[in-house]
Amino acid sequence: MFSNILYLKLQNLSIKYNTKVNTHYLFLLLLFQTMCANSYTQQHLESDLVETKQQLLEVQAQLQLAEKELESKLNQTAAFKNMKQMLATKNEQIKSLRQQLNKYEETNEED
Repeated sequence: MFSNILYLKLQNLSIKYNTKVNTHYLFLLLLFQTMCANSYTQQHLESDLVETKQQLLEVQAQLQLAEKELESKLNQTAAFKNMKQMLATKNEQIKSLRQQLNKYEETNEED
């Protein structure tokens, strides 16, 4: 009788222990699966980031090329050439006027 009680208690403890071990095992298994999924997700995100950076660099290069082409085309237009010539003429006029103004200021300072 005592051995039966002892056997039942031992069996009960064994069941509780196995249940805890199984619970911990399942928890560790779930944790491992989560870590693997997170690792895959992180690797996927890093891969996407590298790819996106490469695409950004390509688009920036294309943009710079397009800007250079536009600037080149703009410089070749007649309106731009005329405007550039007008600015050069006006700049020369401003220089001339400043020189004349300096002459008048020098004579006024002497008086």
